[in-house]
Amino acid sequence: MAFSFDLPDSIPVFPLPKAVLLPRSRLPLHIFEPRYLSMIEDAMKTPGRLIGMIQPAGEDRLHTILFGLLQRYFEGRGLSTDWEAMKEAEDELLINSLSMLLDFETEDKQALLEAPSLITRRETLITLIEYSLRSGGEAIVQ
Repeated sequence: MAFSFDLPDSIPVFPLPKAVLLPRSRLPLHIFEPRYLSMIEDAMKTPGRLIGMIQPAGEDRLHTILFGLLQRYFEGRGLSTDWEAMKEAEDELLINSLSMLLDFETEDKQALLEAPSLITRRETLITLIEYSLRSGGEAIVQ
């Protein structure tokens, strides 16, 4: 029996490392992070109640999260960008450029500067963007 339905243009994505979801099976989840609780609440309000699940590997997970946040950040501020060019950019160039261009407080910029590795800088950048999105901050691209 085949099911046919229209998918929305975009759906929220929930990264699930090391998880396998087979057809007609259930996957009990303990969802506790505020961003994922919010995602589930939003999905429950829509007619299809859809969320996407991915199984990113290592750094890909952080890359997926960063791009999802950037999309919300840019859309919420009426900004546009060449997403394909951003996706093709090397991680170091992308993360360092965003760290310089996004308008964060001096202390936050210092934390980005002092990050001991690119991975730590990316994690810090993700945290700062999440905070800005949650607080309705007026951070803009310079």
